[in-house]
Amino acid sequence: MSVFAEFALGDGVIASCPFEGDKKPAADAVYVVEIDGAMEFGRFIRLSGAHAPCHAYLVGSSMHLADAAELAKLPGNEEAATRARGVFFKWVSENRRTVLTVRMRFSVRRERLSMLVHTAEFVNLAPVIEILEKRFQTRVSARITSPREIAGAIGGAGVCGCHLCCNSGICIRSSVDIKMAKQQAMPLHDSAAMGLCGKLKCCISYEMDSTAAVPAPVSSPEKK
Repeated sequence: MSVFAEFALGDGVIASCPFEGDKKPAADAVYVVEIDGAMEFGRFIRLSGAHAPCHAYLVGSSMHLADAAELAKLPGNEEAATRARGVFFKWVSENRRTVLTVRMRFSVRRERLSMLVHTAEFVNLAPVIEILEKRFQTRVSARITSPREIAGAIGGAGVCGCHLCCNSGICIRSSVDIKMAKQQAMPLHDSAAMGLCGKLKCCISYEMDSTAAVPAPVSSPEKK
């Protein structure tokens, strides 16, 4: 049976990577995970039998426990990410743009700065990407993301009192179809069907199987 390890990367984004070994990693242990050719710091969360359950997860190809030399880079990388955020929001303020949230992380060797940006309007990020690449001598990978993905990176508690579906690894679909909500008679006109991200709740999708298993009531034939 395949086993996968899940990690919280430096910006809160969750990654999933194949796991080999008999000993379960310690909680919050710092690992180095290879993602898209770059080595990323990640803190261990859990082992799972499923790989990357939704589109908000990143997929790692290999992993190893961070050694002393790698761990020594972690505080500097976190401090550099904080400075990069300052440069980014200075540009946002000077250009009067509306950016709601940004998540940033540097790879272990700082050859890549990853940015996950949530905006309320269209924002051309090319100018600020150029500024960041020159300032930090690195390659910037930026992506404007959906409310659900940014909620997955930030985390928090849903209206049910549990961790957000998109941050806990239980979501199983990349999107929630409005037909699913209609089949469950969810009131789409108010907030009952909406999650904290403002989109349809993830739980609507994984409740579909149990809902579909309940047969529809059969009406008795009319008497003539």
